[in-house]
Formats: sequence, structure tokens, C-alpha cells
Amino acid sequence: MNTNEYIASGVLELYALGTLSSEEMKEVEANLLLYPELQEELDQILLGLEAFATAHAKEPSPALKDKIFSKLSFDENIQKQDALEIEAPIPAPEVKIIPLQPNYLAAVRWLAAACIALLFTSGFLLFQNSNYKSTINDLASQLETKDKEYADLKVKLTSSEYLLAEVQKPETHKILLNSKSGKVDELAVIFMNVKTEDVMVYTNQLASLPANEQYQLWAMVDGKPMDMGVFDANDSLQSAKKFPELMQAQAFAITVEQKGGSASPTMDKMVVFGAI
Repeated sequence: MNTNEYIASGVLELYALGTLSSEEMKEVEANLLLYPELQEELDQILLGLEAFATAHAKEPSPALKDKIFSKLSFDENIQKQDALEIEAPIPAPEVKIIPLQPNYLAAVRWLAAACIALLFTSGFLLFQNSNYKSTINDLASQLETKDKEYADLKVKLTSSEYLLAEVQKPETHKILLNSKSGKVDELAVIFMNVKTEDVMVYTNQLASLPANEQYQLWAMVDGKPMDMGVFDANDSLQSAKKFPELMQAQAFAITVEQKGGSASPTMDKMVVFGAI
């Protein structure tokens, strides 16, 4: 049985008012035993009818008794006896009242349904808002990464433009450093400006090293190695220190040293070498 449809049919209200047939009354009573929710609804109906009856009850007029006695033709004793009987409180018959379903119950149910819908909607919006925030954070992180990549490219482009401008100057000498192991793709180029005494090394064709190692550039001056600084393989352009003695250098070499450099070159770890 669909109890909601049964309640909506109004049969419980008719049962409460006593307007059903005996067979219909028995059927309702059987359903009340089977479905507790019907009994709960019936209790609400009874309470509603009782409240309605109490609110609209009226006291009888005092003149009504005199009017009744004036119409009677009994003797005085009978009238007094009747008066005593009339004055005696007549117990009101016990009436089992089943209240009709109040309108406010429907309003409460509607409000509860609206609150539940609002709760689900709020939860959905909070979930969506969390997703949007996560997406915004991801996009911000991606944008930050792209900005860093752009900055790195800009630095490389600036370095390349600077290198190109320097190598095109007539006072810039180019020294090619070839691989000591015979690897074709392992080389470096030294650009030495004899006028400004700037020395640059172009090393984009050297292999990457472990984190605890670095490349170190050396200049051979009067047969002795001179430290010109350390750099990593991904540094495409390095500016070396200015030394007037470099103008008398006879050769350049690059070795692999521990991170931070060494006071003297490790000869068995020489990567490239080039004489002037």
C-alpha cells in the first residue's frame, strides 16, 4: 500500500468523524494496525479536531432555563425536581475526535523539503567552488612555470645576441677547443677580445655532469695553468675573469673537477683543449 496516497485520500478524516460504514471502519482499523504511519497521522487528525471543538465551544444562555420552565405545565414539586435535574451537570458524551490535517503540516513538510534541497545545493556549490579554486591554483602554477621558462629563454637570447655581437668584432679572436677523447660532439669555443681583455667560453656541446662536479676553464700562460673559473654544462655562455696575462696565453683547456673547482687541473679529466 502507498501510505502517502492513502493519507491524501481523506479516509482517515472520515473515519475520525464517524461517517464511514461499519465495513469501511473495520478496513481502516486493520490498516492502522499494519501501518504505524497511518496511526500517527490519525493521532494528528484527532488532536486537530479536539483543538477545533475546544476553540468553538459555547456556554448555554442563563435565560434558556427560565424559558424552558415557563413552557412546562408540571406542578411546582415536579418543576423543582426537574429544575434540580436540569441544574445537575449532564456529563458530556465522550466523543472520539480525529482532527483534520492542519494546513501548517503541509507548510512544514514543504519547508523541510526546501531546506533539504538547499542543503544539497549548498554542498554542490561548495564542491564546485573547491574545484574552481584547485583549477585556479593549477593555472597559476602553470603560469608561474611559463614565466620562469620565458625569463630563462630571454636570458639565453640576450646572451646569444651579446655573443653574436662580440664575435663579429674584428678584435675578437676565436679559439676552438676540441675533444681530448675524440668525440665529435664534445667541444667548446673561446672568444677573446684583445682590446677589452674579455674572455668568454661557449660550452653548449658539453655533457651534463653529476651534481657534485663542475667544469673548470684553464688558460696556459708561460707554461703554467691559470684558473679562469668553474661553470656547468647548461651554462651556454660564461664570462671569465679579466687578466691582462690572458693576452699572452698559449692555450686553453677545460677539465672536470669537484664542485667549486680545484687549485690545479686534473689532467686525466681534461675534456677539451685548444692551442692559440
